[in-house]
Amino acid sequence: MTTNELKKPRWKLLGVMMGLPWLGLAALKVVPALDQYSYMATVAGIGAVFGSLLLGMLWLLLLSRLPWRKRWVGVGLVLLCGGVVASMVRKDGHMGDFLPQLAWRWQPRPGEGLAPLAVRAAGAERFTTDEAGDSPRFLGTGGTNDSEATGLASDWPAQGVRELWRREVGLGWSGFAVAGDFAVTQEQRGEEEVTVAYHKVTGEPLWVHAEKARFEEAMGGIGPRATPTAYEGRVYAMGATGILVCLDGKTGALIWRKETLGNGGRKNLMWAMSCSPLVLGDKVIVTMGEGERTLAAFAVATGETVWRSGPDRAGYGTSVMGQRDDGGEVITVFADRVTGVDPGTGEARWEWKEGFKGAPANVANPVFLGPDRVLVGIGYGVGTTMLRTARGKAPEILWQSLKLKPKFTNPVVRGERVWGLDEGRLTCLDLSDGRALWRGASYGHGQMLGAGPVLVIQSERGEVVVVAASEVEETVVARIPALTSKTWNQPCLAGRYLLVRNDREAVCYELAEAAR
Repeated sequence: MTTNELKKPRWKLLGVMMGLPWLGLAALKVVPALDQYSYMATVAGIGAVFGSLLLGMLWLLLLSRLPWRKRWVGVGLVLLCGGVVASMVRKDGHMGDFLPQLAWRWQPRPGEGLAPLAVRAAGAERFTTDEAGDSPRFLGTGGTNDSEATGLASDWPAQGVRELWRREVGLGWSGFAVAGDFAVTQEQRGEEEVTVAYHKVTGEPLWVHAEKARFEEAMGGIGPRATPTAYEGRVYAMGATGILVCLDGKTGALIWRKETLGNGGRKNLMWAMSCSPLVLGDKVIVTMGEGERTLAAFAVATGETVWRSGPDRAGYGTSVMGQRDDGGEVITVFADRVTGVDPGTGEARWEWKEGFKGAPANVANPVFLGPDRVLVGIGYGVGTTMLRTARGKAPEILWQSLKLKPKFTNPVVRGERVWGLDEGRLTCLDLSDGRALWRGASYGHGQMLGAGPVLVIQSERGEVVVVAASEVEETVVARIPALTSKTWNQPCLAGRYLLVRNDREAVCYELAEAAR
């Protein structure tokens, strides 16, 4: 080997060294087991970027054969460029797979510069909760995540989707509850957490109720997480810091207020209170952070405590009602178990803890399938379990599957089929045995709902995608460029009106009716 060859820079070695960290990303596509976890792509991607830079610097300093002056100049340039870029960007939260969101430092932060709400007092607007066009609670009228809307066109692209209004909203991950002409949601505006009623068709603010409260967390973001519940002329709303309010549905006037974390030494959850109120007759049922007995029922008329039950740490989902042959029961997913309790007394009927291992947050609601089956879905690599439950007995596991790990998303169930987002990827399972029927595209950690023959998917990055509710394959019916930033909010379909929002803006679409 000549002297010139010894001094020649090792460019091929540089390519090999900087390429090695990217093998992790390639492995996600080759090894099916790794592709089951969306956060693995984030970890591998960030590791590849910084690993390549680190190995490149190592090559430059120790293995390049370049003159020492050029080596130090190269290192200095890399550090200078890195410092300049770091000084120009900031982190604005994370996506559901932990991918950091970056923004230029000179851009306004979400929620800054919001114009005050110009409220127009309601006049002839109707506040109803039991008519065909209503969707008065989280996951729709029955809390099943399957809209009762009928007569909608299934051929969305051909017959059109008309945008009725679009407006800025405050921070938060709340959805809409629609009661007649009122579309009610929760927002963070400055230091106030507000419940706002907009006109469903025009987007005009009709009333606002404000509480002096603010929740902020680096990964989960700022503002309320729950969706209000409209019931018999009133609105019930749970704030991120545990303030439960009952408001007049037509005026927003405060009827009663309860600080659910304010007694008994309770504290908030890491990512805040996010349960939407479950109203059952004369009781409103919520979970309450961390502390003794975190499931509670309050009187709808006065807010007085009726009963308390449950373990010492709540989950992030909403309780559901299951009607069994031996009476109804309230089913709730907590931090370390799922339970069924008597709605009248809070007395425990059954509980299951064995499947709750390693998940830092349980968000998806349980699904009562009847007559005794309960579907429990958890993200973070845990998966979905079908239980057979009975009063006073340990639940029986009918099947478990790693093919559906929902994390934030509530599934859609019809007959013996369930559709959900498996770590962001649309998946259909057979409920009889947990077998995966098909696996489609990834929509991130967004939300979804059933609407007649289709599934309406609110992707995490803001696009609304309409997919046929098929047990055979994924068929995309339409794409709507609704929003353009992170969206964790549940969409709402009230009759022919589709309302979506995130922590920056809200949009209402009018859907075409089927040809007669």
